[in-house]
Amino acid sequence: MKLSGARVLITGAAGGLGLALARELARSGARLCLTDRDESLLGSVRGEFPDAVVLPLDVSDESSAAACAAEVARSWAGLDVLVNNAGTVSGGDLVSVSPARHRATVEANLLGPILVTRAFLPLLEKSPGFRVAFVASASGYLPLPMAASYAATKWGVRGFAVSLEEEFRIRGFGGRRVLVVCPSYISTGLFAGASAPFLTPILEVGSVARGIARALRHDARVLDMPWSVHLLKFLARVLPDSWYRAFLRVAGVATSMARWTGRGGTRA
Repeated sequence: MKLSGARVLITGAAGGLGLALARELARSGARLCLTDRDESLLGSVRGEFPDAVVLPLDVSDESSAAACAAEVARSWAGLDVLVNNAGTVSGGDLVSVSPARHRATVEANLLGPILVTRAFLPLLEKSPGFRVAFVASASGYLPLPMAASYAATKWGVRGFAVSLEEEFRIRGFGGRRVLVVCPSYISTGLFAGASAPFLTPILEVGSVARGIARALRHDARVLDMPWSVHLLKFLARVLPDSWYRAFLRVAGVATSMARWTGRGGTRA
């Protein structure tokens, strides 16, 4: 895919990975539509990206997604790339995390990409080479205690993404329409307090943004970061389940969220 001139919409673009990706794609010459539910932050986004379309969007709200899609349709005749980036994290054991936080995690991380992709699909279908990217997580491949509902949403996003790509193929759009991004912990503040497992450093947000841009250019289907995620996937295939879980405990994966605080400095 040629990113220069491509029409790209990013959800959750007012901070963290979304903002870093916006900067990376702007350097590549992409035309940007930047969205976020936090309207108080959109002013600074407009200031940094004066040529971008900047719109409020609550990904978990169907009417918000529809209104945003209608506004984009008035600005652009189509959409080349949709990046489902918006998401949230809640750490803690199942009972200590409130039902409201579990629900918010599922709505933002799983329901959100479904609603947003559905709302923007008519615009995407107007582009012969459209792509849909989903920011999932390495936790979508493995058990993650103290963040069970978060991990569940990332398993779900992967399932939705690969199923959607097959749906695109059946409908005659061809392959390589979907990119699933599965990074380990990223230094955005969302994972403050989390411990880096063995061979899995906390990723610098700019490097993840560059990786996503590179994956889009090369029509990749999956982007796993860092390389150790490939090792975890390989071991899951070849080891008996009890051995694999023991390895995750020894490597520190199973306890990596034990001291998570997030941006607020306290557990949810």
